[in-house]
Amino acid sequence: MYHNLFQVYNIETFLWSFGILFSRLVRLPSMDGKVALVPWADMLNHSPEVETFLDFDKSSEGIVFTTDRAYQPGEQVFISYGKKSSGELLLSYGFVPREGTNPNDSVELLVSLDKSDKCYKEKLQALKKNGLSESESFPLRVTGWPVELMAYAFLVVSPPEMSQRFEEMAVAASNKSSSKPGFNYPELEEQALQFILDCCESNIAKYTRST
Repeated sequence: MYHNLFQVYNIETFLWSFGILFSRLVRLPSMDGKVALVPWADMLNHSPEVETFLDFDKSSEGIVFTTDRAYQPGEQVFISYGKKSSGELLLSYGFVPREGTNPNDSVELLVSLDKSDKCYKEKLQALKKNGLSESESFPLRVTGWPVELMAYAFLVVSPPEMSQRFEEMAVAASNKSSSKPGFNYPELEEQALQFILDCCESNIAKYTRST
């Protein structure tokens, strides 16, 4: 009897069961992220274009799903598996969205102040005051980059005569201000964009090229 059990419960069946569980389970936000296996519901496919998800409904004591738009008869209904990168979706569910369609795909871009900048100390002081350092990483996504990165770039390229604006640039870069008043410096935009481009090229150059 025990011999037969070991034939069934071995590393291969464990890995299979583990894979089935993690690719089928549903996380329930209203229950603090508890997971459940929901027959049929786990057949709904993910789309990065929707924000609806399965959840537990206390009134009906069941798992419910409410769409965020109207669907036509015969049209496939999608849900969101969460704001996950393509790498996370591959590891957890075994698939990746079509290239360029996942807004949650990102790569970290490292940017830094120029230590030879005449205003290096003043800019660094403004950054530190807002919880930032001379080097910061910001996510680049297929949909663009965060306004905080642009604010950091504005600060980096701003000349000494704009020293009175260093503080507001640092505030915008730290995401402490949701409104970001006055966050528009057209005279610096070309330089800021060139700075971001240079940082991208510098970061790419660090990758080892295979021959």
